[in-house]
Parts: sequence; structure tokens; C-alpha cells
Amino acid sequence: MKPSHLLSLTFLAAALAAAAPAHAEPAPPDTLSHVVTLAPVEVNTSRASDRSPVAHATLGRAALQHADWGQDTPMLLARMPGAYAYSDAGNGIGYSYLSVRGFPQRRISVLVNGVPLNDPETHEVWWIDHPDLMSSTEQVQLQRGVGSALYGAAALGGSVDIETGPVSESAHFRSEVSGGSYGTRRVLLEGESGRLPSGWSLYGRYARVQTDGYRQQSWSKLWSYALSAQHADAVQSWKLNLYGGPENTHLSYIGIPFRNDGDKLVNLLGAGMLTYNPITYPGEQDHFYEPHYELLHDWTPHAGLTVSQTAFWFDGQGYYDEQRLGQDLSGYRLGAWATDDTTAFDPSYYRRDGSTGFLVRDAQGHAIVDKADLVRHREITNRHFGWVPRARFAHAHGAFTLGGELRLHDGHHVGSVISGSGLPPGTAPGVAYYDFHPRTLASGLFGREEWDVSRALRVTADLAWRHERYSMQDDRFDGVAFEQRYDFALPRLALAWTASPSLSAFGSLSYASREPALSDLYEGESVGNSALYRSGKPLLKPEHVLDAELGGTWRSQRASATANLFRMDFRDELVSAGQYDTDLNEPITGNAARSIHQGAELSGTLALPAGGARVQLDANATLSDNHFVRYTEHWGPTPADEITYDGKALGFFPATMVNGGGQVLWRGLTLGATATYAGRIYVDNSETKALSIPARGVIDAMLGVQHAVGHQQVEATLRVLNVLDRRYATGGWVDYDPTAPGNWVPWLTPAALRNWMASVRVNW
Repeated sequence: MKPSHLLSLTFLAAALAAAAPAHAEPAPPDTLSHVVTLAPVEVNTSRASDRSPVAHATLGRAALQHADWGQDTPMLLARMPGAYAYSDAGNGIGYSYLSVRGFPQRRISVLVNGVPLNDPETHEVWWIDHPDLMSSTEQVQLQRGVGSALYGAAALGGSVDIETGPVSESAHFRSEVSGGSYGTRRVLLEGESGRLPSGWSLYGRYARVQTDGYRQQSWSKLWSYALSAQHADAVQSWKLNLYGGPENTHLSYIGIPFRNDGDKLVNLLGAGMLTYNPITYPGEQDHFYEPHYELLHDWTPHAGLTVSQTAFWFDGQGYYDEQRLGQDLSGYRLGAWATDDTTAFDPSYYRRDGSTGFLVRDAQGHAIVDKADLVRHREITNRHFGWVPRARFAHAHGAFTLGGELRLHDGHHVGSVISGSGLPPGTAPGVAYYDFHPRTLASGLFGREEWDVSRALRVTADLAWRHERYSMQDDRFDGVAFEQRYDFALPRLALAWTASPSLSAFGSLSYASREPALSDLYEGESVGNSALYRSGKPLLKPEHVLDAELGGTWRSQRASATANLFRMDFRDELVSAGQYDTDLNEPITGNAARSIHQGAELSGTLALPAGGARVQLDANATLSDNHFVRYTEHWGPTPADEITYDGKALGFFPATMVNGGGQVLWRGLTLGATATYAGRIYVDNSETKALSIPARGVIDAMLGVQHAVGHQQVEATLRVLNVLDRRYATGGWVDYDPTAPGNWVPWLTPAALRNWMASVRVNW
């Protein structure tokens, strides 16, 4: 066992041991002398409150525990307004992807306890590196549009704010065991110590999730922990968070070729190939471990002033192997070689004359081998650390918040050939063919003024400055070196109106910009790459958006309703295949001159007594229009390779989404069902029905039973997912038809058919 794993288990054992004695002793009298007040103020510029002028939805601890069965975080968030998610494996565990308002994960800001989670190089969040994160989450909030956070990755489509390490005044312990379809099983142990005599509170969680996956060879083995220690008094609080866990997953990111025949998807590989995974090499696995360390400090030296700071460190390491057939040796810095044997390999692996097709031979008459079957090994090391300070000054008419951020990222990427057939004789295992070491600096300053014009009206003005610097100096083979800096001003002006405790509204106008990812400037995992620059400037420009939002909420004791209208006007939105690089001889990410994301988001809840039972209903809907105003794709170097998509819908996201759910609670029994509807998803930007995923509706159901046994609360739950056994797909792209080369067809990720998951949870 690795030392870091041993440390984690030791910490967890200490937390659970601390919790046990507290339960063994008689409960103290319920008097005010036992009430302890934790740190009263936290400076937070990322989470939205009821008076915040931003469209958002929040799930608290109880709602998360009800919805969580071990699925990936994006799959749990997918029932919130404006959100969509899918998983490679088809059953919601493994590699999963979140999008909000039509924006993919790399354009959604994610903060965990106020710490930016997006990778500074790629802007991505790989949720698989943080398995079962929701089981130790106190609250998660999804904000749509330009987010309220004034630091971290630019939030263009939205932001996700997660608060982990729930800490309470009383000790608590929970265990859970689950199992279900596709060999899915889960074990979870969780404990809270309550407030100890020393003033500290401890929390620990261990989880293990495994599944074979719905698709062939889409299994995942996920191990995770979350540990927290907090000390608080009336003046300040300290909190230490540690979380992480290694993952091992067989890759399944390639879809299956389909034909859309009158909105009926026909599997081109055959009716019995619905679960097929084109990645058949058993060793094509992903291994990664990224432990997180966070230190949070809040200090209130006197009334009206609160200072907060967060320091963090990530240390991620991992690799994945890939089998590739018929590869040019020159693409791996290996030389062609000569042999007398012209039958040892596939005939196409020998060099041939382009006009006659005859073998090319050297001066000694030997055939020349210039292709091979091989297994390549790609290794990644990511170190990300930083500091986020902020201070809040209260004044007679509101408060002013001032803060900043300093984040550094050190990445190291190495690719090597570890084995193969057709490699030059004497090739040593592990010969490297790329090795580059980029570094990223992110910094900024921000200020927020919240001015209460009256009891009902609050004006919020934000201004942030973001600086991003990519530095590439250590490219071992190709000697690529460049430094690219970006500076952006991010203003926002908003009004929040609270007419009464039951009625509120807001309006906001925000401007945001986001720089290209490092891989948009330099794709280093190939031989002979150069930086994507022309005349000293990057080929790709930053994207900019003007976001106008208007929303209102009505709530009563038993019901609530929310409506939001938005219009996001983009300049230079980053789009795949937007331009063509003649050096790489392939399409690369480009800029769409102008595009629009606009629509309405509606949500509501209702709780009613029904005899001795309670009925709870909730629903939300997203009705959007995401289209290009001016956009030309460049698939080749000539004007004939250009395609104009002006007025076409942006692909890869449903314009219409509806979620609804209800449950009945009666004497320890819970009966619930959820329904989701997703409209048509185009898998390219041509808005062609034949290259799309048809609309679909899916129903899930659950039955829960709770029973008290002494001081323990036992809960058994059965979930049936996709009750109607619908066959549908969730994501994909366009590629060649393998059965009729030259045609374009959608390659899609299938979702699991009817499946189930059962669990038993014990709380005490």
C-alpha cells in the first residue's frame, strides 16, 4: 500500500474512532450550555445566496443522499436546470461529461470548497479522478451563465460549486453496501466525530465503487477517501480537507456507428452489437491518482471585517496505454529498417512505390519496413498549487469584498513505445517519442460591491482582472518554445429585488472572456509539431461573451417557482474544426465569428400532505436556442474545403430538456419516480437530421424502506433505471461509415437498458 493510502486510512480510522465513544455515552441534557457557535462569517464569492443575481439551483445534504447511488457527479447533476450529462460506459460510472447551456466541461468552472478544480492546461475537469465525491458533499450548487466566482477558470457556460466535509455538532456514523446490474457494487463508510473537547471536529469517508460497465470492456475500479478536520471559535476557524483516490478504468470513449433511419437508430455493426466497444485491446486502461490537500482559514478580528484565505495543492500522476495498428515508424521517432522476410508482416507495412505498388528495396535488395503494430504508453504528471485570499468589509449600506488569486501549474507529458510487432530490431521497451513540460501561471484581483439601496433593492457591481500565462520551454525533442500571456477585465452589474419573503427578482449584465487551452496552441503528443502561431501570434483568438440575465422566484411554505431568461452573445466562440493548420495537415479548433445561446429555464416544487403521507413534486425545463450567426468550418487547405454554417444550430447538446420527479413518503416507506426528456442532439454543426440523436424520454423508479432498530436507522432502497427499457444514445460525433466508406454517419454512445441498483444503509 502506498504511504499516502496508509495515511488516509489512518486519518479515517481516527475520525471514526473519535465518533464511536460519543455514541456510547448517554446523551447530555439539552441545555444552552452545550450549544457551540462555529465561525460566524465566511467570505464567499463563488456560492450564490437567495439574493444573489445569478441563475442557480442548489442541492443540500439530504437531497444529495437521496439521489446518490455511486454514479459519477455529472450524472447526478444532470437533473438540474440547464444541465446535460452522459457516460462512456453507458451506466453512469467511469468517464462522464457535463455540459451546461450547450457548453462542454472545459468552459464550466468547478470549485471544490472554493478551490478551482479545472486543469489550467486543458481547462477540463476529469470527474473520474474524484469518484463518489457527492457522498461527502454538504452542498452542491449549479450556476448557469457567467458564474458569480471572481477567480478560477472563466465560467462561460456555468459553474459548479461544491462544499465537502460536512461537520456537525453531534457524532454520526453511516455505512452503506450496494449492488446491481453489470457487476456494479459499492461500499461506503462515513463518520463524524462531532465537536470534541479539544474544539476540533473530524470527518472521514471511505468508498469503493466497481462496475463492469454496460458496454463491453468498460469496467471501472474506483477507490476514494475524503477527510476533514475543523477547529472553530467565535473569532476564527481552520479547516483541513484531504480527498482523492486512485482510479483504474478500461477506456470506452469511441462510439458505435449508427444510421438514423426516420429517427430510428440502426446499428451498422448488427443488432447484437449494441454494447460493442471498438477499443478491444485489454491493456487500453487509464490509471490516475490525484490527491487534494486544502487549508481554509476564516478570521473575524472585529465586527464588520472578515478575512479568508485558502491554500491548496494537487499532485496528480497517471498513465494510459493504447494499442495502435499500422503506424508509421517515423511518427514515433523510429527509423525504417530492412529485412529479407517479406511475409513477416502485413504487406502494407513494407514500403512500396507509389506508382507501381512494387516493394521498394535497398541497395542490398532488402525490403524496407516502415510501419508497425505497437502499444504506446502516455504518462502525465500534474502539480497544481495556489492561494486565494479575500476580505469582506461591511459598511452602513452593504459590504465590499476584495480578493485575489495566485495559481501555478506544472505539467509533464511523456509518450513512449513499450512493445510492438514490426519495430526496428533492438528497439528497447519504453523508448520515448514526445516529452514536453509546460507551466501555467494564473493570477488575478477582484472586487465586489454589494450596495443596499433599500431593504428591497440591492445593487451588485463586480470587477475582476484575470491573467493567464502559458510557458513552454522544455520540449525535449522538437525544441518548441513559446510564452503566451492573456489579460482580461471581467465586469458585471446586477440588481436584486426582494419584494417580500415570497417574491424576488434579479437582472444582470456580465462580460467575460476566456483564453484558448494550451492544447489549442500546441498539441505536443505527436512528432514534429510546432506551435500554432502565425506572424508571432496564436492562430486562435480568445472568446468573449456578453451575458444578459433576467429571473424571478416565488415561494411559499409548500411550493416554489422560478423562471429565468438569458441571452449570451458570443464573439469568437471556440469551435472544433474552425480552421485548418497546413503544417499539421488537419483541422484544428477555430473561432466562430458570432454565435448566440439564448432561452428560458423554468423550475418548480410542490409539497403536499395526503392523509398520513407526504407528496413531493419537482420539475424543471430548459427551452433554448443555440445557433451560429456567422461561422465557417475549414476541413482542408483550399476554399473547396470550407463549409458555412451561418444560422445553423450548435451541435452536441439538446435544445429542449425537461425533468420531473415525485415521491410519496408514508410511515417509513418512500415510493418515487423521475422522468427525463432530452430533445434532438445534432452530432456535428450541420443541423442535419440524419446526423443526430433522436429525442427520447426515460423513466426511473425507486422504492425505499426505513426502519429504526434501537439507536440505528436502517434504510433499504431499490432503484430501477430506464424502467421502460428504452434503447437510446446519449452523445457522439460524425465519422466515416465502416460498412460503406465515403459516407458520413453518427458514431454514438449507447445508454444502458433497464437495470437496477439495490442498497442498504445504516445510520447511527
